[in-house]
Amino acid sequence: MSKGPMSDNERAARSLGVKRDLKLKFAAMGVWWLVGIMFSYLVLSFVTQWSFLINMAVSLLTGFLLMLVFYYLVLPRLNREGAFYREILTRFNREGFTPELAAQLDQRLRTQDFSSNLYRNYYNNYLELLAVYNLNLHNYGETMRLLDSFDMNQMQQAMSYDSGRIHMTNYHYIRLITAAEIGDISRLEYYYGAASPCFAQCRGVNKLVDAMIDSSRAMREVAFARAALSRGDREEAFRNLDEADRVLAPYSSEPATKQDYCNISARTAALRGDRDTAERLFDEAYSLAKNNFQRETVLRDKARVLGTSEA
Repeated sequence: MSKGPMSDNERAARSLGVKRDLKLKFAAMGVWWLVGIMFSYLVLSFVTQWSFLINMAVSLLTGFLLMLVFYYLVLPRLNREGAFYREILTRFNREGFTPELAAQLDQRLRTQDFSSNLYRNYYNNYLELLAVYNLNLHNYGETMRLLDSFDMNQMQQAMSYDSGRIHMTNYHYIRLITAAEIGDISRLEYYYGAASPCFAQCRGVNKLVDAMIDSSRAMREVAFARAALSRGDREEAFRNLDEADRVLAPYSSEPATKQDYCNISARTAALRGDRDTAERLFDEAYSLAKNNFQRETVLRDKARVLGTSEA
């Protein structure tokens, strides 16, 4: 399944969540404009004999120019990670994940100093992208290691903003999907308990965040169903599968959530023994994929669930 930020679901949710952060950006720009006006007015008062109105008019224009120079030229150079992160996201959105991109992120994490609070959010973002990459490759142990490396204090502080809530939801989403795929029910329940307060706080940020929360719930039920079937309890397994299908139903027709819906629903169909439906849903997920990595991920999942050799 195209899990985490590589799905249209999370990418759209992230763009929606940034709206609130844009308000903070404009507020910061307004503050710097005001500082520029005050600085310009003081300088002009000392070096010119202009009237108050002329000084103010020139200060307004000069302050605006100083704000643009500081915000778009000076600050980006002080923040060494900004340009690199923008480049990574541009390539990610254009190409999807590639081994070269993953290797570049891994090298960045190994060679850069992220101890400053200014860079901790980049540190978590790089870990998040690599966790998604490894989850889609079925490297579950490495996915868990990356999730364990997150700076949770920084994540918690960012929960004041919509973008922070989206990142925290995605962190728990990746964790729960990984545990469900491994089939470790005890760890799955522990992680679900840890995620529940976050899900309660984040539900309603937008529909796409809700979809991540409900996809986590559905995959939890799928894991329960597998465990029940392994015990020979088909009645309990089918109750779990019914619950998974019920949770997923609202997302069956939304373009941004359709791919995840197909991927998880294919699993419920396969566990019911309906191979034809499972294959049809995986094929639909494949047709919805936006890049080669997503298509390869669907084939890997199909091979794992149905035992085919298409991956």
